[in-house]
Amino acid sequence: MNIWDIFYLLAWTPWDSGITPPEIVSLVEGGRIPPGRALDLGCGTGTNVIYLMQHGFDAVGVDGSARAIAKARKKLEAAHIKAPLYVADLLDTDHFPATGPFDFVMDIGVMHIFDDADRARYAATLDRVTQRGSYHYAFGFKRGMAPRRGLLRWIRGGPRGMNADDVRSALEPHGFKVLEAHDAGFDANSVSRTGWYLSQKQ
Repeated sequence: MNIWDIFYLLAWTPWDSGITPPEIVSLVEGGRIPPGRALDLGCGTGTNVIYLMQHGFDAVGVDGSARAIAKARKKLEAAHIKAPLYVADLLDTDHFPATGPFDFVMDIGVMHIFDDADRARYAATLDRVTQRGSYHYAFGFKRGMAPRRGLLRWIRGGPRGMNADDVRSALEPHGFKVLEAHDAGFDANSVSRTGWYLSQKQ
């Protein structure tokens, strides 16, 4: 059992809100990301896999927690939706189970956890499952803004945070260009602490 399974066992998963973020809704329903093959990295209990499937995407979910994927499978079954869900290490590029290419890859709170070395491995996985024109949209705490209290202290010291330069450093060697970087707008307390980063493979 890994640390993520422990969080799901304790039902302490503040990142798994059960709500598709408005930023994702805006991209999808605003037509900026047309329906295609989509990959949710760190899909948790499948909320966004369901949303994407309901909006015309062929979606796949991947998470490091077997407990999260088990919950996701039940949630998809209840919604009468069939989509591949995998338990996988996002940093194990050679054994990553989701087969690309994907047109849209979303990441809510994964990349910001990693240090520079692990981000390079993450980017290698991303490169392997995308193609020219693919979009990557990532959410995370900004540098120095991640909480260090409670159970989050045990996630490799807590999320490291990231900014647009961190995303560029990790993804540009694999052909991605950062198109947008903006604050998240979940609530008044989070605007200055978290951000979204939209990139496209050139």
